[in-house]
Amino acid sequence: MIAQVYRGQLPADQRLSPERLVEDLAAAGRHARFVPDVRSIVDLLAREVRDGDIVVVMSNGGFGGIHQQLLAALQP
Repeated sequence: MIAQVYRGQLPADQRLSPERLVEDLAAAGRHARFVPDVRSIVDLLAREVRDGDIVVVMSNGGFGGIHQQLLAALQP
């Protein structure tokens, strides 16, 4: 899952485009999804994660409290 990028110090033509990244990954035969916001990511993972799965969150900040939200949503 690739989320929306909120840091915009770079010129628009140099910024990461999550939609384009997902398209490029799909073109390379990889499964990827653009899920723009924290609530949607948490809801989707809560439905799809199974016992034994590993979830890795990579962010350059607090990302809307996703860590705590995910832990709460994944509790049995």
